[in-house]
Amino acid sequence: MDALKTGELIAKSRKALNLTQSQLAEKLHVSDKAISRWETGRGFPDISIIEGLCDELHITSYELFKGQHSENQEQVDVFKEGLGFFQKTLQKNKILSFLAGTLLAGLVFLLLFFHLNAPIYFDDPSGIVKVEKLSDGKLLMVLREKVDDYDMETTEYEGRKEVFVSAYQTKLGSFNKDRKEKAIILGQEKEIDRIWYYPSKDGDILLYGDPLDGGVVSLPRLIYNDWIVICGLLCIVSFALYFVFRKRYYGKWIIKWIFLPLLSLLVSMILVLFGKFNEVYNASYYFTGIVLIALVIYGLLLILIDVRNRKAKG
Repeated sequence: MDALKTGELIAKSRKALNLTQSQLAEKLHVSDKAISRWETGRGFPDISIIEGLCDELHITSYELFKGQHSENQEQVDVFKEGLGFFQKTLQKNKILSFLAGTLLAGLVFLLLFFHLNAPIYFDDPSGIVKVEKLSDGKLLMVLREKVDDYDMETTEYEGRKEVFVSAYQTKLGSFNKDRKEKAIILGQEKEIDRIWYYPSKDGDILLYGDPLDGGVVSLPRLIYNDWIVICGLLCIVSFALYFVFRKRYYGKWIIKWIFLPLLSLLVSMILVLFGKFNEVYNASYYFTGIVLIALVIYGLLLILIDVRNRKAKG
């Protein structure tokens, strides 16, 4: 294909029909600058508008690519059939890319929504939560205005009734400047032995009742520490598989769809959870944050690999 010869044919056919560049551009829903680029050989029509361009200029797609008129109908038909197949394949790929992009955007939106609404628990109840005894014997829990909501669990053990409460805020809730104090009735004083605040860094904190010998200690949440180790091992396994299949198609597939996502997830977990070993942290909040950052890292890695491949080919 010669861009200059194709451009000359476009200009010649347009002038034969007494069309200006602006008139042809209007029919094809493109700019007149695009027509000028085509006719001077500085550009070529997009595959999606070739059929429309040929119809307007009364030429065949074969003639457009060849840059001259042709009387060989057999070649014209074969080329038209091939171009039609290519256009259908391109359209199918565009639809699949659009669907994949839509699904990815939806996933990111859901993760972002859950992340912004995930609870971030206060480590220390001081100035956040307090328990008061009312004149009628009821116990009242008061939450300061910076608290978005609370959790409460009640357990009975060896004849004692223990109440565990926690308070949290969310990223989305922090934009609400009209939050007010909340008051929650916990029950009658005679029905509750102790009220604890959890989770906290150094174990549950007693808010009401007589302290126990040794207190109550919350177990640290270490699940993500295990996931870091597991993800690291999977990265090593997937990289080993790449070396086994690197000379086949599977090699690139393993790198792109297994190793890079795992590596992105591992880096994201290390970035988010660095310094939080043996500490209590909220699972849903950190999980969504980890996945969001992993998606960003994965996208950047794919872009870097694509740029590297283009430079290697160039």
